[in-house]
Amino acid sequence: LYTYKGNSLEDLNLDKYIMYDKQLHSNKVLSTDETIDFSSGDGIITNKINIPIITRSKDCVSIFLFDKEKRVIGNLHSGWRGTLSSIITSGINKMISMYNSNPKDIILVILPSIRKCCFEVDSDVYNLFKEKYPNNKYYTKKDNKYLISMQDIIKDDAIKLGILESNMIDTNICTLCNKDKFNSHRNKDNELNYALIMMEK
Repeated sequence: LYTYKGNSLEDLNLDKYIMYDKQLHSNKVLSTDETIDFSSGDGIITNKINIPIITRSKDCVSIFLFDKEKRVIGNLHSGWRGTLSSIITSGINKMISMYNSNPKDIILVILPSIRKCCFEVDSDVYNLFKEKYPNNKYYTKKDNKYLISMQDIIKDDAIKLGILESNMIDTNICTLCNKDKFNSHRNKDNELNYALIMMEK
């Protein structure tokens, strides 16, 4: 977590790392074997060792993917737009197509992010989700607003691709409920994002 308590990414003394200069809130996932241009996007996949892959977040759902057999890792940033366009599907499919990953070997980790208890949206965003994901289990109405569980949508999309439920790890930590530890955007926190860093050694 590189901005918490005033730390910076430079403090980690990383010789070489991959991080998007600009995150798009999209379903764009790139592999280190297909490009060297990581100027923009929302997910990185690699089978290289000793190269940290980094995404940034405040409240968005951050996801680690790890193929324990092929030794492939993925680091995805899934905001509400990325969740709606299913970046998790893009990431898993890229692991399958580029590295021949078997979904049953992939471990999925959901990191601290805003959760259904606090992810409140207006009817315009709710209607977009409801059209694509009609299952009522994802939603709770609160006055004239709606609460959405992006984490459940992500996990269900992953299951559709063959990820085993037993291979899913959910931290169950809400960034807004734990605003003393995380820079929640909805807490009007002026500090920077925190970084999610993953590396295969």
